[in-house]
Amino acid sequence: MLQKRLRTPFDSPFNRLGRLLRRLLPLFILFLFIFLANNLFTVRKIECVFNNDACSSAVFEKLNKYLGSNVLLINQKDISSSINSLLSVENIKIGFKVFNTLSLRLNGRLVSLNAQVSLTQELPRLSLDDVSLSSDSAEFIKPTEEINQFNKTVNFSNFEIWDNGLMSPVASAESKIKYLFTEKPTVQTVKSVYALVKLVEKYLNADQIMILNQKIFLRQANQPDIIVNIPFDEDNLVQALQSYEYLTTIKKDTKVIDLRFKNPILR
Repeated sequence: MLQKRLRTPFDSPFNRLGRLLRRLLPLFILFLFIFLANNLFTVRKIECVFNNDACSSAVFEKLNKYLGSNVLLINQKDISSSINSLLSVENIKIGFKVFNTLSLRLNGRLVSLNAQVSLTQELPRLSLDDVSLSSDSAEFIKPTEEINQFNKTVNFSNFEIWDNGLMSPVASAESKIKYLFTEKPTVQTVKSVYALVKLVEKYLNADQIMILNQKIFLRQANQPDIIVNIPFDEDNLVQALQSYEYLTTIKKDTKVIDLRFKNPILR
């Protein structure tokens, strides 16, 4: 009996191609995922809002290091730490928007103070410091006039001052607050400066606020200068500021109302 020859199935090129594609499909999917993840989730733009206003340039400088990063690999704690080193922030919301935009919404407790700041080797010498407390006002010049003259020789940088004692650089802007110091102030000192300026803004309409280390000079047009020390007693200061108009009427030709002591001194 003759045996039938078994037929070998015809292995067409299409069959071989199909098997090859099935083997390559997982690799294709993997490469496609990597491509999409690298392109769709790469940070190309950063949006940042602080208390409904655009964040300062100093904040964007901190955030720019995340440009080109994959949002899936960004450590949100690192972002929070970078921002908290500059701002007094209570809440940070971090998200990713199409296309390729890292979005941050920051909420802080209080608005910062814009100040022009300078670290100087020496502070202006005031004629007020060379006379006794009982001296006549004709013997010295108003402190803010002398400070203004000195400020013309100083290079200032612009900073935001925050209630938590931080100071962050900002773009150039004019400010009525001039802060000069011979060494970097402590966090507690900056907190006191912030608190004092906020009190002043509540009770007075000061044209200029000048800070020399831990002395603060307040200037109002056609009115005596006010001097306050840091740290300060809030209750005594509030009482004196509320009585400012009355104090200006007590003594004729008063140039300075000195609030560095328990009771105001008119000079």
